[in-house]
Amino acid sequence: MEILKINKEDLDIIYNIDNENFVYDSYNIDAINRFFLDNNTLFLKIIQNNEIVGYSIVLLIKPDAELLKICIKENYRSLGYAKKLLDYNIDYLKNNNYDCIFLEVRSDNYNAIKLYDKLGFIKYNERKNYYKDTNVDALLYKKILIN
Repeated sequence: MEILKINKEDLDIIYNIDNENFVYDSYNIDAINRFFLDNNTLFLKIIQNNEIVGYSIVLLIKPDAELLKICIKENYRSLGYAKKLLDYNIDYLKNNNYDCIFLEVRSDNYNAIKLYDKLGFIKYNERKNYYKDTNVDALLYKKILIN
């Protein structure tokens, strides 16, 4: 298993993974290209057996960061890849003197919520009926990175 920065050659694969796994809020290829070109974005892939099995996108705006998306291919879920990728991001942010990481998650994404809770994220707010496609709430989480 390896975690590396996304390359230009990876963008179509990331686009396909995103569209296969996010029914309501997938990114189009232009958005994925913008994240790749943005110097304020940490765009990482996780590789197993020479295959990209997931990715993460973190917006870097000091002193804070925001996890925009983390995604693991369906047949690789529940194997610890999301945790490894999120741990890597958190270590990167700590090592580069970020104060806090924020994220938003659908209230019906139970596996993600369980992971965020396990990693010490704290729910600090929610937006009722935020996702108009299903009227699902958005939960806002944060993790303080400084001691």
